[in-house]
Amino acid sequence: MLVLRKREFVVSAALRLSSDHPLHQTPCVLDTGAGQSVLREDVLPSGWQQQARRAPRSTHICDASGKLLKVKSQVGLSFVVDGASIPFQFLVVMALSVSVILGMDFQKEHVKAIYPVCETVAWNHGSLNKAENA
Repeated sequence: MLVLRKREFVVSAALRLSSDHPLHQTPCVLDTGAGQSVLREDVLPSGWQQQARRAPRSTHICDASGKLLKVKSQVGLSFVVDGASIPFQFLVVMALSVSVILGMDFQKEHVKAIYPVCETVAWNHGSLNKAENA
C-alpha cells in the first residue's frame, strides 16, 4: 500500500495591518496544497474591518477535511520576514486550525524555493529562513 503524506512547513513571521499598527508575530504554514492564502480572523487587530474589502463572490475555501469555510472578507497586510515587508491580500475566515496559511498564490510571488532536506525557505527578496515541520 502506498501512503502519500503531504508536508507542510511553518515559518515564523509577523503581520501588520498598517504602519499605525504594531507587528504581530505568528506562525505561518506554507501549504503547497492550498490555492489561496487565508488567515483566521482573531489574528487581526481590532478595527481591521475598516481596511477590509469584500472577497470575490466566487471564492470558495475548504479546510483539509473538505468542509467549506465562510470567507468574511479580504484584507491587505504586510507580511514581514527577516526585515523584508511584503504586501499581500489575505482572505479572512473565522474557523481555521492554524493562524495563517500561505497558499500557492503567495508562494508563486514570494517564495524562491522550499528545501525539505534542510528545512529551509528561500525568499525571493534573498533571505533564507529555517522552517519547522507542521
